[in-house]
Amino acid sequence: MSEGALLRVSNFIKVEDDLEKILELKQQFLKEKSTIDTKLTSTMKTQTDSVFMNMNKLKTSADKLGLIKSNLGKINEIYDASITDIKDYDTIKKMTAVNQFLLQVENLSRDVSKFKQYIAYINQLIQEEFEIISEDIAYPMENLLKIHFNLTQARNLQDYLEKESTNLSDDLKSIVQKIVAPMKATVIEFEANEDLKFQLMENLDLNKSKDINSINYSTYRGSRRHYKKFFFDKLEESLADTFNKCVEHFQDDKMQVYDNLNWLEDELMANNNFITALHTSPEEEGGSNRKSIIKKEQKSIIGDELKNVVLEDYLKVFCGKMDEWNDNLMKQETETFSSRDDPPDLYNYHQVIEDQDAQEEMILIEINTEVFVLPDFKTPLKQADVAADSGYGKILVGVIENWSQCYIKRAVNYQTMIEEEFDKYMSVYNNERFLIKESKTKNLFRRPSAPRPAYEDIENMTEEELAQISKPCLLEYLVALGNTYEINTDRLQDKFLPTYKGKVHSSYQGRIEQAFEDTLTPSTELNAQVIRMLVDIIVNDLYPALSNVFTKSWYDDDKAKNMDEPDMADQIVETICDYMAEMRSYATYELYSVTFNILMDAVVSTYIRMGFENILHGSGKKIDPKAVKKYKSFRDGIERDIAKFYTALEPLVTRKDGYYLVT
Repeated sequence: MSEGALLRVSNFIKVEDDLEKILELKQQFLKEKSTIDTKLTSTMKTQTDSVFMNMNKLKTSADKLGLIKSNLGKINEIYDASITDIKDYDTIKKMTAVNQFLLQVENLSRDVSKFKQYIAYINQLIQEEFEIISEDIAYPMENLLKIHFNLTQARNLQDYLEKESTNLSDDLKSIVQKIVAPMKATVIEFEANEDLKFQLMENLDLNKSKDINSINYSTYRGSRRHYKKFFFDKLEESLADTFNKCVEHFQDDKMQVYDNLNWLEDELMANNNFITALHTSPEEEGGSNRKSIIKKEQKSIIGDELKNVVLEDYLKVFCGKMDEWNDNLMKQETETFSSRDDPPDLYNYHQVIEDQDAQEEMILIEINTEVFVLPDFKTPLKQADVAADSGYGKILVGVIENWSQCYIKRAVNYQTMIEEEFDKYMSVYNNERFLIKESKTKNLFRRPSAPRPAYEDIENMTEEELAQISKPCLLEYLVALGNTYEINTDRLQDKFLPTYKGKVHSSYQGRIEQAFEDTLTPSTELNAQVIRMLVDIIVNDLYPALSNVFTKSWYDDDKAKNMDEPDMADQIVETICDYMAEMRSYATYELYSVTFNILMDAVVSTYIRMGFENILHGSGKKIDPKAVKKYKSFRDGIERDIAKFYTALEPLVTRKDGYYLVT
């Protein structure tokens, strides 16, 4: 029998005379049982009827879905019948082709009759453009593309007529030649891609599969045009002519010709930039015309064996200079981090943060924030850019692999350096030594740790003397270091890796991927070390407040309130809020969020550990579940601290990360 039932029976039977009422109580209980059974039966019937009704609705829905499926099948049958069962379908198809052919003949007749006028119009455009550029060498040739389009249309018609005339009589061929003859004197422009397309179609016999009568001759190309070859031939003639004029100009002192060749470089660069700008889809051109080409095969005039020796020597020199530069950079980084004379640099960083709205739906928030970074942040791969200009994939891959090793050395150097700086900080500001001295918790901090430098008379040193041992701004520089390697890791994987993979042959791409992948583990380990140190610094400041956990002062929370003094939980919350609010103003959200979560784990574990060590070895009160009053006050104290922790700290994170506080 339950406690509630026993309590009720005891209320009815208190004296001996109450035993005479047992029959009446029995009747009363039977009536109550009958009432409860009636309600239960009614509720069960209602729920059962609801279940059967929903099952009937589900069956109706299934029937309707089946009907919809069958109707869709009928629609498909009707559609197929509308195509296959049409009478005279072949006749209609032939009539459509005949109509298309007649329209093409009509258009062809009109274009042939006006072809001469069209050629004259093109020549006029060319002449006008030539006259303008003859007067002003800086004229940007605004009508060049217009001329090219009209000329291409005329040449397409020419190719179409010549192709059609191959099966005609000699008289008709001669007529076609007279029609297109004016066109042969008007050939300009450059364009290699269409020639390539024509060659591929010719090799694959794709032209044979098309009906020449149904071709749109305005886009038809029947022969290769060699526009690009034409352009470079004319460029060569122009450079040779200009060079000859320079020789004539400096005929008295021909060495002046070689001292004044800047015009040649400017001319070549201008033409290269002009042609490169026309390639709007380099990926579709098979990678052969990239802005920064890495040639797959290069013929050398010195022979392959000697060329390999030269390339290896060049790579050794390049990597040697890179190692020297990296050593100097590590010295500079060590000096900058150790002295911390100036605040870290600011970098505008675009972040996308996952969060939840009021309906607990996932949303993305885009923000731009100023975050701390180290001075070398913006120059991660300058050497690889120089190597790419060499034109050899072997050189680029070798430089990237050597850069990867240098990058790893820098990360390892940072790990060693920040460990030393952290030891200096803790040797000055470590709160463990005060707790050991002032607290009764003798074994509280007796755990193995790395030896730290010892300084005498720390308590009596001035702030200036302490700053000589451990420079200020360690927290800011640790955050800047974590930001730098987090952002650089994303940039290397998302930006630089695809860029350099696209500049080499596929046989080298695996080595480039491996070089970039090798940098991930050291970067991750460095950031983990940074986060651990940030958490240790904050927890170190919490030790004085945490040393009172489960002690008499911890239980006497009301006494602290009456004296208008912050209790232990208030001190902890205030310290955490100060640190994290400051960190949020200059850290990336990823670094901030991970640090916050690990900090909360560390605070809770330290809270429990120090509390129980106070009970076992210090002035903490023993917890006796049988002592209801004391046990209740212990439970109340725990609930009080938890409520203060999570109520005050929840605004420091997003709604999505806030769930971590209560899970």
